[in-house]
Amino acid sequence: MIVLRLTSNRLPASLVYVVAVAGTAVAALIRHFVGDLGGRGPLGPFFLAVLLSGWLGGWWPGLLATVLCTAVTAVFFVERTGFVICDIGDGIAVALFFVFGALTSWLCEVSRRRRLR
Repeated sequence: MIVLRLTSNRLPASLVYVVAVAGTAVAALIRHFVGDLGGRGPLGPFFLAVLLSGWLGGWWPGLLATVLCTAVTAVFFVERTGFVICDIGDGIAVALFFVFGALTSWLCEVSRRRRLR
């Protein structure tokens, strides 16, 4: 059994990747059951998954969560025809989510490196 202290500077590498995958799954379930909140904040749960993964693991887990969340959003929560997203607004939202998710992951990595010094 793994016991983690809140003051620990490092988590096992495999655990932060599990957090990235599990966070994406939980965000998808929240998005599915809550809905898109009338068009306000449909990507919110996914952004929280990216932020948690980045904060705990840095760049690579955050980027994994970003890619997974972008893929889940584009496949399950955006209206599309084949591989083409029907609404340009949805396409822009998904693209911006990816850009800001990657930026958030990078910022979390910078913060994490400073904490580890």
